[in-house]
Amino acid sequence: MMKTIISTVTVLLITGCASGYSTHYTPATGATPEAISANRAAPPPEMPHLEHSTQKNGDAIASEYGKQGYSVIGYSFFNSGRGESEENALQQGKKVGADLVVILNPKYTGSITKDGVQNSAAGAV
Repeated sequence: MMKTIISTVTVLLITGCASGYSTHYTPATGATPEAISANRAAPPPEMPHLEHSTQKNGDAIASEYGKQGYSVIGYSFFNSGRGESEENALQQGKKVGADLVVILNPKYTGSITKDGVQNSAAGAV
């Protein structure tokens, strides 16, 4: 059976109190809780494993992890002027039953100024 992966793609990070990983989570086509459970060989881990990828092509990442028995169950893609913790990505992965969370390495894309305070925006390609 296929292992489960949540491909978390961070392009820029989100502002506000809610996690960008949860606010902007999109399930993959057909990745319902029932389908994920049906394809699972074992219960999900207590906390998903976390990996970073420097790969820029989402399809290439999915293909590479597919060779290891994983399937994509969803992703998050968002912008922000503040940092987003890896813990938030792991919590979203746990919520959706992922075995693995993959974060694309963030990149600097500019600054946001609000009320005279400049914040750096970072994310992944």
